[in-house]
Amino acid sequence: MIKYKLTTSKEDLCSERFIQLETQFKEFRLDIERRLRDLNQLREDVIVDRNQFMTRDLYDAQNRELNKAIDEFKQWKSETSVNLANHSNLITAAIASNTSTTVRVGGLESWQSWLMGIGIVLVTISGIVGAALSHSFFK
Repeated sequence: MIKYKLTTSKEDLCSERFIQLETQFKEFRLDIERRLRDLNQLREDVIVDRNQFMTRDLYDAQNRELNKAIDEFKQWKSETSVNLANHSNLITAAIASNTSTTVRVGGLESWQSWLMGIGIVLVTISGIVGAALSHSFFK
């Protein structure tokens, strides 16, 4: 009987060990399946991200266009600065010659006023003469 008990206990030990190994195998299999799912998800994310990135050729082409536009803007800015400086010089020269222009315009205004005064006097005289003639003819 003792021999039987040893065999039974060995069988029990083997059976327990087998059950433990089966349990570990199931846990490992579930862990591997979870990792595989995570890796597949990561792969899908990488594919989506890769599709969102620009290729180097496209980036270089867009960068060249942008640099060209920046250079054109810098050239326009420098030309505008030169034109602004030229206009500033013209304005300064006009302000410097403002006194002679004011004197010439003032002389023109006085001559124009003198002509308007003569015109008003002539209109008044012609009105008086016209009234006198019409009074003498239609009386």
